[in-house]
Amino acid sequence: MTICFRSRGHTLGFTGYVFPDAPSISPYLEEPRTGPTSSFCASLAARLHCYVVAGYPERLKPEEVHRVVLPADHEKGTEAREVDKVGANSAALYGPDGQFVGDYRKTNLYETDMTWARAGTGFTTFLLPPPLNTVSLGICMDLNVQPPAVWDLTLGPYEVAEYCAAQRTNLLVLLNAWLDSKEDPEEDIDWDTINYWALRLRPLWAKVVEDAGDARAETKAHDDAADGAGSDSGSGSGSDLEVNQPRDRRKPVEELVVVVRGV
Repeated sequence: MTICFRSRGHTLGFTGYVFPDAPSISPYLEEPRTGPTSSFCASLAARLHCYVVAGYPERLKPEEVHRVVLPADHEKGTEAREVDKVGANSAALYGPDGQFVGDYRKTNLYETDMTWARAGTGFTTFLLPPPLNTVSLGICMDLNVQPPAVWDLTLGPYEVAEYCAAQRTNLLVLLNAWLDSKEDPEEDIDWDTINYWALRLRPLWAKVVEDAGDARAETKAHDDAADGAGSDSGSGSGSDLEVNQPRDRRKPVEELVVVVRGV
């Protein structure tokens, strides 16, 4: 299985991400399939003969717009307030001929989304031609659990990972705009964040790594025994979780690809 993280930029491709309320983002909301992001994706996909996915602030249909009350947050000193849900934090997927393949609305909203965006109804998967095959799509905060659930390393819940396992996903694409942990300012790559992402997807790779460890241990045992007998009859192979680093560490990283081999 291959996991692609969009690590820099915005989940909303052309507009920026942080908007304080519905009136602030309303001028930038886009119609599905006909807005600037969709037009760009369609054009780029047709020109390069590839699949293109990008995030955008989707304008809701009039019947979908509604008003909700955000609860007070005493830790941040905010009072309860009414907000209008006028859009969705969405992503659009276009195919090699520039045709629309499908879209997705972010399911687990971050606090910034809650001031204007309506949550989606669940993760989504597309069945594409080889070599992509089964492709699942998520956006940023979808990696975290939905309140009131509390995440635990052992028990999870691992919502995205469990969904992908059930779908037998070959490729998971996550459009992320994550906060920098500031743990190592000298590094171009925030490895604390990468490790966090990997932990949230643990069910997708933990057994692979565990099996790889068993295979290596078994191979070593065979090799040791073979060395004692004067012949080498041991053989084996392993799988692992691999984070591909850039060849030139001085350049900013546009994408990080986590490859889980052997699934």
